[in-house]
Amino acid sequence: MCVLVSTAERPELKCNLTPIQSEYLYELVHAIITSENGFIGSIDALNLSSDLEGGKVSRSVADEYLRLFVEKKLLLMKEGMYFLSALSIAELGPFISENFDIDNCHLCKQMVICGEKCLNCDTLLHKHCFSQFRESFKKKVKCPNCKNEWGVVAND
Repeated sequence: MCVLVSTAERPELKCNLTPIQSEYLYELVHAIITSENGFIGSIDALNLSSDLEGGKVSRSVADEYLRLFVEKKLLLMKEGMYFLSALSIAELGPFISENFDIDNCHLCKQMVICGEKCLNCDTLLHKHCFSQFRESFKKKVKCPNCKNEWGVVAND
């Protein structure tokens, strides 16, 4: 897959969206990135369509836009939750890095929007990096940063 990356303040995505669709997508990106878990629910996604500067968008039109974003692989949808796709992260990487405080994966050093977090030191890993990392342990997985058991809070 080839991706064109823009470093503009608010880059135009290379997927021919209308101005209102682009604005809605940026609102979704903002909500996903600032969420606690790296995703938003479908109801929250639909509610974001009512506060757009380019005009209010009905829920049915917003639902069509959401389906379009998933079809164009700008968003991923799983079990009623919307996540940023690899394409969106790649195209919007500079914009995201400049406008949001995003951590990098401790293993691969790439941006983490949704991942696994150590309960002791807040080290973040992508889910796929954690999965591969976990395979290297016979029993208990230890954080690559603080060396405590992953998923167990250490008593200091």
